Amino acid sequence: TEQAFYYVHSIKDIYGIELTADDWVGAFNGNICVGSRNWDTSLCFNGICDIPAMGDDEYEVNGTAGYLNIGDIPSFRIYDASEATYFDVTPSENYSFNYNGAFQIDELMLTMDYSINLHEYANLISFYGLPEDHSVDVVLQDLVPSIYVIIGEGSSAMYAGMWYGTLLELDVSSGYWV
Repeated sequence: TEQAFYYVHSIKDIYGIELTADDWVGAFNGNICVGSRNWDTSLCFNGICDIPAMGDDEYEVNGTAGYLNIGDIPSFRIYDASEATYFDVTPSENYSFNYNGAFQIDELMLTMDYSINLHEYANLISFYGLPEDHSVDVVLQDLVPSIYVIIGEGSSAMYAGMWYGTLLELDVSSGYWV
């Protein structure tokens, strides 16, 4: 009976596509899954699904040790069936757990921090995750002025105070010479 529900309006995969009925979303307290939902929006009210989050009822016999306590903030993960992989996602709003709570979250966003080591000359790189705005200007903003040319299949861009050329956006299914 110690539970809360987190209603989520939108979740996208690594390609920026909404999750499908094959995907799953889980609420976690550390590494303990405290609730999950198959992400079939056709079964949810107006396409907005809830993710249940169970609390620690302090009775060891119920097996809830390590579940959420009042004030804990759950983390969320998705299982993307098309990629057969788990990803951490970040809520657009954080709400601490409270018994019988009902919380609205606009979006669970994929969070990926990674770095690509570049050497002094031409580098062939690709991205396994990109921000929502995947324009060359946004993705490469921290690398300017170290990078001044990027070449994709049939398109390129050059930096001269701003990006010029036909390569305006990057995607996860392409490789680029930098």
